[in-house]
Amino acid sequence: MYIYIYYGILFIGVIVGISKIPILNRSNKAFLLLLLITFIHEIFSYFLREYKLQKNFLHSHIFHPIQFILIGYAYFQELRYPLIKRIIPIMVLLALVLTLFVQPISQYDTYFINIELLIFSFFCILYFRKLLLIRTEYALFSFSLFWISCGLLLFCVSNLFYFGTFNTFFNEKNDWQIVFMYVRLFTNYILYTMLIIAFSVKQHTLNDNER
Repeated sequence: MYIYIYYGILFIGVIVGISKIPILNRSNKAFLLLLLITFIHEIFSYFLREYKLQKNFLHSHIFHPIQFILIGYAYFQELRYPLIKRIIPIMVLLALVLTLFVQPISQYDTYFINIELLIFSFFCILYFRKLLLIRTEYALFSFSLFWISCGLLLFCVSNLFYFGTFNTFFNEKNDWQIVFMYVRLFTNYILYTMLIIAFSVKQHTLNDNER
């Protein structure tokens, strides 16, 4: 049941995002594309598990670099830090190296995911810092990336241990795996609900104040 709620939130997010495309800023358009890809990826993964067709984690090794590209692009659009632009190709190359030499497609790509979560946390902190420092007449809650950053930071911090120890402790079902599975699930609820809110609020960006 809980997983269907998750799929429902993803589906609602896609519908809301598509309906708001004409007014979405560039960052949110990147997140909408990510949401659509995530929905397709999750449904594909579900059918692989349901019909016992999953032979490896190739789909995950492909999905996570794409996710990094889109989230990195979104934060670059807001922050305009050259460092973010440079990190994106480095992370794509790292994903390839890890897949070829460290964690092959027979394993879940947890090394890349953990590095990704740490960098996303860094992006969120940079965003909050800049948001607090700028002078603006807009309300804090009208910055759409504020909502996404809240959800993303919560997800990253809450799931670092789970992904960091997945191949060691959680490759077989146990009580701890169930606990962290629900933590991941509910933080996913929050993250994608925040995306829906971000698509729905005013589309102010940090760069509005530079005009």
